[in-house]
Amino acid sequence: MSDLAISQLAKNLKYYRAKHQISQGQLATQCELKRSNIQCWEQGKSHPFEYNTRKLIAGMGIDRTDLFDRDLETLDQAQPEVVPFDARMDAFNQVELIEIAAGGLPGTMDITAEMERNSQQMAADGLIVVRVKGESMLPHVHPDALLTCKRVDSVHSLKMGQRYLVDTKDEGGVLKRIMRSPQDDGSVILSSDNPDKDEFPDYAVAKQDILRIWEVKNYYHSCEGLPY
Repeated sequence: MSDLAISQLAKNLKYYRAKHQISQGQLATQCELKRSNIQCWEQGKSHPFEYNTRKLIAGMGIDRTDLFDRDLETLDQAQPEVVPFDARMDAFNQVELIEIAAGGLPGTMDITAEMERNSQQMAADGLIVVRVKGESMLPHVHPDALLTCKRVDSVHSLKMGQRYLVDTKDEGGVLKRIMRSPQDDGSVILSSDNPDKDEFPDYAVAKQDILRIWEVKNYYHSCEGLPY
């Protein structure tokens, strides 16, 4: 393993613990490892062998590439593409907006009925437009922001760490990041961007309970004087 990968691993482990407000010992327990392992890797003194690497990526719920080759803090700070609101007003005038609660409140989105109406206007490129309600995706996605989302054909093609609009059997429509589950049980983790995890906790959902899913493609700011 290269020195760069070892250095990135150390940085990512420290950031992950700070983000989730856990100690080295708690992370070790989460990944079924020893605290001394985490301490050693954070200090950049060594790298995990394959067996422990698998435990790390399973326990942290992230991809191997993200753990060793990418900066997790930079990934978390990345926002969807920001497009000037008035640049797409014609498109917004063509489609009925769906109200979606970022906090995942059940019953806030009749996604089946709305999708049927929207499909006539946007079937060509598979897009729907949603207006965000709630604060679970702050600081990146603000209440009343408009998102364009593109239908994903299969849950098996999901990109871990990306934002998706998810229609689930129990929760209805929610806007969340999808993360890899540490449990090999056919589930994924739905995660909020809001750092207040007491108010907006992450939770698991079985893949078979995901009815429909759209990837967030563009993020539109509201603009005074322009109608939604």
